[in-house]
Amino acid sequence: MDPSGDSELEARLTRLEAAIAGLQQSMDALMAERRPAHPRDPAADARASSRASASPEPPFIPHRRRPGTAGGPDEALYSWFTSHDAGWWLSRVGMGFLVVGVLLLYGYAVNHGWITPPIRVLAGVIVGGSLF
Repeated sequence: MDPSGDSELEARLTRLEAAIAGLQQSMDALMAERRPAHPRDPAADARASSRASASPEPPFIPHRRRPGTAGGPDEALYSWFTSHDAGWWLSRVGMGFLVVGVLLLYGYAVNHGWITPPIRVLAGVIVGGSLF
């Protein structure tokens, strides 16, 4: 690699490390809020403070969208995927596997001569008529 590529890589790595350190601090703060109020472990406090003092840059704070502002297509897609529970998704995946299985079984039956040409034409007319 050339020196400019190395410096760009170093800069990106530094930004990533700072972002990870900020995320770690945010997670530590959230976990501290959720812990019950009881005597704390001094060794854990020392580790947390040494981690916090090791990062020279301010913590990364994610952008929070204000309620009432429009989201992008990624947010709309995410909300659509999360609006359905696991049973709904499992039924859709099961129906997809069933359709693929029937199509593969039909192709297997045609290749082995179990379904003759007149029956294939009749099946095509019935399926086409039902789709029409």
